[in-house]
Amino acid sequence: GVCFGVMYAFSSYNQIKKPVIRDAFIIGIADFVFSFLSGFICWGAIGYLFAENDPAFTQTASVALAMVAMPSAASGGGGAAMLTLFYVCLFLNGITSAAAYVEAFACNIKEQFGTSRAKALVMTVVLGILLSLPFCTNFGWVLFDLTEHYITNYIVIMVGLL
Repeated sequence: GVCFGVMYAFSSYNQIKKPVIRDAFIIGIADFVFSFLSGFICWGAIGYLFAENDPAFTQTASVALAMVAMPSAASGGGGAAMLTLFYVCLFLNGITSAAAYVEAFACNIKEQFGTSRAKALVMTVVLGILLSLPFCTNFGWVLFDLTEHYITNYIVIMVGLL
């Protein structure tokens, strides 16, 4: 559903008779290259840690990969460039995904209620801030861990199977 919402939101800005095949190929190829590069960076770092008998090679999930394994790999073999590339890819992935999801949600609000795009975006961002506030409390890390566990271990698998 979220993917279709994002496609709906972005396609609504195209002209009515615009051929979209070229855009689909560009997006698909860019996504493939980005994923391929990220995979080589992550698994190359884990392989390096394994070869060096660094116990951080077991940290391959979620926050542990970004905050334990990658810095450990970069500090061991002069991989500052690799670590920088990893965090740049992570930042770009996060910022583009956030923009896509905000735009998809705002586009649906705009279409459903007939509001302006600016008002729909403000409503979406304010709602996002309110939903994110519990993660900024002392209970935030526990809430993050629970949310990440259930989303990655159950919901993503269920959506993939559906």
